[in-house]
Amino acid sequence: MSDALILYGAGGHATSVLDAFLASGLKPAFILDDDEAKTGRQILRTTVRGPLRELPTEELRRYSVVVAVAVNEVRKRIALELAARGARLSGVRHPSSIISRHATLHSTAHIMAGVIVNAGAVIQAHAVLNTGCIVEHDSTVGEYTHIGPGAVLAGAVVIEEGAFVASGAKVCPFVRLGSWSTLGAGAVALRDLLAGSLAVGVPARPVRKESA
Repeated sequence: MSDALILYGAGGHATSVLDAFLASGLKPAFILDDDEAKTGRQILRTTVRGPLRELPTEELRRYSVVVAVAVNEVRKRIALELAARGARLSGVRHPSSIISRHATLHSTAHIMAGVIVNAGAVIQAHAVLNTGCIVEHDSTVGEYTHIGPGAVLAGAVVIEEGAFVASGAKVCPFVRLGSWSTLGAGAVALRDLLAGSLAVGVPARPVRKESA
């Protein structure tokens, strides 16, 4: 067991992150969350201590911190805030995941239960690979992205910063999803998706372009 690890985030994703650590024989010391209504709650026998702002910087720097937040924009904001305070940021890897020794994983990535990452894939900082997703050979999963449960990225796919691939979606070979775009649940992307856009359906078709 280790008390040198804490989590930020007390939502649903935090439960999965905690489960991954416990399965690896590690127990975080406590959880931080800025929603004061969650202070004192227990998640898998780990206590929510309180807001990040109430943890002294000197104490914060004694821990490695995992930003256990599913929403990409929020995960990025909190990670940058922690980095500005000098925190050591870390990730998680569930022991049931299968990672090729020829893949490259950033130390802050979240690799959840049953994930498969094949040879040549690159997983960048603070990416979330959620339960049972598959990242095929030579694909790149950018910073602050989220690949949902059961989603499949075929070979040589590129997922740019902040993009979200929802549960059960599929991205065909050589397709690129632009930054902060969203591929809806169960959708199949046959063509590139523009930055900031949302696409749904089979085949996936854009339904809106977000403002910057």
